[in-house]
Amino acid sequence: MASALSEEQFMCCICLDFFCQPVSIPCGHNFCLSCIREFWDKAERSECPLCKEGFRRKPELRVNHVNSNQVRRPELGQRDRKVEEEGMSGKWDVCPRHGKPLEVYCRTEQAVVCSRCVESQHKGHQTVAVERESKRMRCKSSPIASCSALQRTTEKEMEQSMQGFTALLRSIERSQEELLEELREKQRELEQRGGALLEELEKELADLVMKKSELEQLLDTEDTLHLLQVCSRKQILFIFCVEKYFYFNPNLTYLSHHFCQLVDVTFDPRTAAPWLILSSDLKQASLGYQPLSDLVPPSPLRFDSCVCVLGQPGITTGRHYWVVQVGGKTDWDLGVARESINRKGSITVRPDQGFWAVCRRSGGHLSACAGPSIPLVSFRERPQRVGVFVDYEEGLVSFYDTDARFHIYSYTGCTFAETLYPYFNPCLHDDGKNIAPLLICPSVTSVKPLSRTNLQSSIEQDDQI
Repeated sequence: MASALSEEQFMCCICLDFFCQPVSIPCGHNFCLSCIREFWDKAERSECPLCKEGFRRKPELRVNHVNSNQVRRPELGQRDRKVEEEGMSGKWDVCPRHGKPLEVYCRTEQAVVCSRCVESQHKGHQTVAVERESKRMRCKSSPIASCSALQRTTEKEMEQSMQGFTALLRSIERSQEELLEELREKQRELEQRGGALLEELEKELADLVMKKSELEQLLDTEDTLHLLQVCSRKQILFIFCVEKYFYFNPNLTYLSHHFCQLVDVTFDPRTAAPWLILSSDLKQASLGYQPLSDLVPPSPLRFDSCVCVLGQPGITTGRHYWVVQVGGKTDWDLGVARESINRKGSITVRPDQGFWAVCRRSGGHLSACAGPSIPLVSFRERPQRVGVFVDYEEGLVSFYDTDARFHIYSYTGCTFAETLYPYFNPCLHDDGKNIAPLLICPSVTSVKPLSRTNLQSSIEQDDQI
């Protein structure tokens, strides 16, 4: 019994275990340091857990080191000393109070504790892992060796860093030199190209100056042959000048050989649709009301559905020009077609099908049959005669209002690989509005003399084109 009473005297009434770091409070009762701290942290005011005596201020707690060994049982004292001696070395593995591994070192109390102790008695203390504290203590005990090892490591790392930096610097220098060489090469290329471009621009400027001078001289010349030679460089003037020259000099046919062939075009009856009526001189085509199937023999060259007809002769080289009278008609097609076009059934008039033409429909504006159609809204006049000009080698087909001396439209950059033929379509009657025939004008036409005023106007129109 006496032994039991003596043990109760050394037990904390809060944790019901033997005192651990016993402290006394002002009322005289003793408790574990961590137990009374935890009790006061949770209580509303500071008081004794046994006698309930309250304190205005939370008493300052200090461990009673003199009596701490007396309140332990002999075996507990031996165990605590072992913890203190071997705790830092990691040989004592289990907390005697909670049975948890001793993995934490409390720097505040300088003791090895478990995780439960950190949450209770050592709450708020400065704690670290035991292994970390052990390494720190070993390093502290041998600072010279650690510093030497650290110095060697640092020197080795610095040497490696310097080697890497040197290699990087050399690589940057090589890349910089390569980039500079590439820039110098590009500069040389640009200088060469710039020189060539400048030379080309200077040549074009000289040509323009020469043309300007020639045009100024053209306005003052009275020599018709010289007029033709100069105008051959400007096509719209060239055509009108050839017409004028032939009007005044119909016997000098060598001009047509050297400059432009004023073609004596006639309709080819082998190609005419059965509804077409051709005149005896094959210069006039009109639309009948009944097909002449009994009078015209079938032919692979003939259009059988569309009221079209081709002209002759064919064109395989050089420059050629002819004029067609369209006055009085509301609908018509004019142009050229290659030999291999489709002549049977419905046809599509556009360059990719072998046609280069302009047309008029229902008395409206002219259109270029370019696929899709291009309305020529800027051309407001109703032409009476349309000139067709073909330059086979240049791949050019142009149309002109010969009376107004106005350029209508041009197909440029064409590729001709087979024979071309003049193409005509007088179109349907349109309820009697379109019964006038298509008429091919004579090769030498009576045109108005090209006065100085008309020449200046033609030059300005051609510059706009």
